[in-house]
Amino acid sequence: MIFTREAMESWLIVALLVVVIAMGVLIVRRMWPIKLDISYLPLSKSKTDMGLKFDAENGDTRHAVGKIGELVTAMLFANKGWRQLPSQTTGMQQTDGLFIKPRKSGKYFDIAFVETKASFQGDPKGNYEDTMSVDELLSNLVKYQETDFDEAQKFMPKKTATALKAALKRKSVFINMYLYTHNFAAGECCVYQLNRDGSVGTILKNRHNAEEYKALLQALTISLGRLLKLTNKEIDATHAAMQFHTEFPTLRETNAH
Repeated sequence: MIFTREAMESWLIVALLVVVIAMGVLIVRRMWPIKLDISYLPLSKSKTDMGLKFDAENGDTRHAVGKIGELVTAMLFANKGWRQLPSQTTGMQQTDGLFIKPRKSGKYFDIAFVETKASFQGDPKGNYEDTMSVDELLSNLVKYQETDFDEAQKFMPKKTATALKAALKRKSVFINMYLYTHNFAAGECCVYQLNRDGSVGTILKNRHNAEEYKALLQALTISLGRLLKLTNKEIDATHAAMQFHTEFPTLRETNAH
């Protein structure tokens, strides 16, 4: 079969249109807003301790420091209008933070999955092991549908989990994955973009104001110190972790926020 020049040009135009349409569909899928039905979702359906367990008997303060770090991260997000959803159902091996922020319409959301590492000595980034990948997040979203031990009900509404899973799979531009590191002794907060495989990407400059971060740590030092005086010995490890609080008044600024 012999194709004329006009026929070949026609087929070439058709092929180019197919490519353009395919690329357009891909872009639209990634740019499609994320809609969540959270009108009936409380801040937490769980009466469990959400993983707040410290090894006071052995004097292990790592988990206590980690939880303080997660608290600081959550407060930084809340200060910018983000709402946190429960993301640790039975322990510490799930997503540290799941945050949502409504867009202008109020029906669609930006999503942030966050891993937090904290330390009173050295750079806490070294403690991150590329664990928060998309596959891990998808696995956790399945776990969130399991029965809550205390209340025998779903931890997260199915519609919410389904919407998040679909958005992750289509590589939605409205989902971001971050690593927050807190060096409490130095008063440094660094924020990194995470890649889909969980590896650490670029550092995000000026993510948070240095003075506000310093003020937040100072306020936590005072507030947690008061709280510890009112609680029992079950959180001795937390008290041990906060012994470094005398360093907070001399926090120095950093350009990596």
